[in-house]
Amino acid sequence: MTPINVGPRSPQCVREQEVVLGGHEFRTAPSIVPALVIRAEAAVVGWLLGSVQLEGGPDQGAILGWFDRHLASRFVYGEITGYYLSFLEFVRLEFRGHAEVKPSLLCSKATHAMQWIRRRWLDHPATRTYLDGQQTRDWRNSLAFSFDQVMMLRGVYAGSRLVNPALRGSLMADLCQRLSVFIGEDGLLLPCRTTASDPTPQKWSTRPGPYQLKAAAALLTMVANLPAPLQACSRKTCDRWVMFMPEVITTAELHPLLYFVEGLLLAFNATGEQQFLANARLVLERILQHLFEGETEIAYVRSDVIAQTLRLGCLLANKFKLLKNTDFA
Repeated sequence: MTPINVGPRSPQCVREQEVVLGGHEFRTAPSIVPALVIRAEAAVVGWLLGSVQLEGGPDQGAILGWFDRHLASRFVYGEITGYYLSFLEFVRLEFRGHAEVKPSLLCSKATHAMQWIRRRWLDHPATRTYLDGQQTRDWRNSLAFSFDQVMMLRGVYAGSRLVNPALRGSLMADLCQRLSVFIGEDGLLLPCRTTASDPTPQKWSTRPGPYQLKAAAALLTMVANLPAPLQACSRKTCDRWVMFMPEVITTAELHPLLYFVEGLLLAFNATGEQQFLANARLVLERILQHLFEGETEIAYVRSDVIAQTLRLGCLLANKFKLLKNTDFA
């Protein structure tokens, strides 16, 4: 697998913008940042199109979880395969007409990803599928997570222009049926269900929490295509967490808290209700205060978590364009 050489999109006229969050200014400079960003964007898109999807073997079409320093990957998993499908639709829209990004390439990649979900994941729904076959090493594989399955469903939903409608439709129906077992007795979305007799580890991902708003809001974005019980569950779960405000922010909990903010933006995108947007800004201000004014050692914050924070700051800085950008949160 090798990266695809994707040329950058044409620079667009970008006026200088700034926003103040948590006492800190975020500013885009029209003469410097856009050119740098579009070159970086093209490089990342090329790498993602050429280097992260398995091209053969029993897990053909799945997306690799991570690479170590030797560029070897240990596992593939469903959540990121769902994200990848959403990414392919983003590329279809934003890189339309690029010679290097052929529609046939995007369609092939989306089809292989969905076929992997159909062929492998539905029959063996491990959270992480290790390529050496040693699935029991990971505590996550004794659980099924609603969050992961929603992200797969959203990716399949996003691929309407990329794959055979019959494949997409049947896969959506199967994933909706799987998700229905995560509707709790109180009507809220359950974070996980156990597939083993061992006690469930006490992690943020196994407990109900505001991070679930991202999954619930993702369901809202495709609510017309969901069974009625999932429609009601998604709305009720959003209402449960919309006004959450963290009393204390810890570095260890930043990742799920940023999922919450992403969910607020997705819910605003789906409903237009200002309460979601207003609380997103308030929570992000608290997060930035924690990162820049507290005692946090930024060097000990995961790079993907820093990227989450930066991305959310950019989205809120340009809040009047949220309706476009948050489709791919």
